[in-house]
Amino acid sequence: MAVNLRRVARATVRVPRDVARSWRGQPSSVETYLALRRFHVWTSGRSTQALTSLSARLWGHRDAVGDQNLDAMVQQWGLEAEQLKTHGACTIANVFTDDEVAQLTEFARYGPARLVRNDGSVGSGTYQDRTDDVVAVQLDQSFVLTQPAVQAMMARGVAAGIATARHGVRPTVHPPILTWSCQSSHRSHDATEQRLAQRFHSDFDGLGGLRLHVYLTDVDGGAAPMDYVMGSHRPGAIPKSVRSDVTDDLARDVVNRLFPDARAHTFTGPAGTSFMSDANGLHRGNRPTTTDRLFLVMALQAGSLGGAYNRVRSIPVVDPALQVALSCGRPDLRLFEVAPPGVTRPATYA
Repeated sequence: MAVNLRRVARATVRVPRDVARSWRGQPSSVETYLALRRFHVWTSGRSTQALTSLSARLWGHRDAVGDQNLDAMVQQWGLEAEQLKTHGACTIANVFTDDEVAQLTEFARYGPARLVRNDGSVGSGTYQDRTDDVVAVQLDQSFVLTQPAVQAMMARGVAAGIATARHGVRPTVHPPILTWSCQSSHRSHDATEQRLAQRFHSDFDGLGGLRLHVYLTDVDGGAAPMDYVMGSHRPGAIPKSVRSDVTDDLARDVVNRLFPDARAHTFTGPAGTSFMSDANGLHRGNRPTTTDRLFLVMALQAGSLGGAYNRVRSIPVVDPALQVALSCGRPDLRLFEVAPPGVTRPATYA
């Protein structure tokens, strides 16, 4: 109880401060994120919708987008934005070229990573030297951020453009995550399945949370495709009575009861297939049964208030377009900065 009281006391001080910081387009603290996440559960997402809409309409707010700029974004990305609003997920044009997909796949085979085993234990190594009990290989983020293909994708800003058209607020891009889902002859423990997001759940990435998903290997029904329950992102769709926290898994019978007329859409496609989803909707990954899957996920939030990530990361930049974008202070990339002179890329992976 004392710990909770201290947390409440910190939030009481920091949330108002973070609201003022967000007015200037600056990231907020973990206390604000936790407070907004709790309100999100209590109100079945209605508080998140209200605050996101308010951010788009406040005159002078650094995250607000002017009507002229927003019209241009809607003209370019209006179809995707409308699909996200109505269904919660949609396929988009591929965000990587074929050459970039090949480059990332090669990197992911040998790049340093965390190896998650069937029993839940974690070790270090690479995808190439994994053992049969490894069920996931999570690439080291500091290496992922230095990949030319990842930097070029961030600089092009396609996902950020769609997020702007969807919410009318300048988005914040979170660090991309690159993970292998691996076949294993061992049956996953329940805790491991939960950790690997293989049960229906939702996520809270901050106000207006969206996610970019990219398959970097061919994905069919046996290669761990992602399922998404269309319409489950809408405020009020998931009542507080079925969970105590936004990250709670929901049993299949609960999902069927809440959405009797909805079927989970399974996203499949060749390497490079890209799609976006509203993180508040119910989704899950499936276990690979025929081949491994390499998957990139990049979260975005509407504005700067209440994000799960708030630490600015220095990047040794190798892509010229990203160099320009960071030097100009592009708002969607506010969580990244050009590394100081002398800071180089991490040691070359073997």
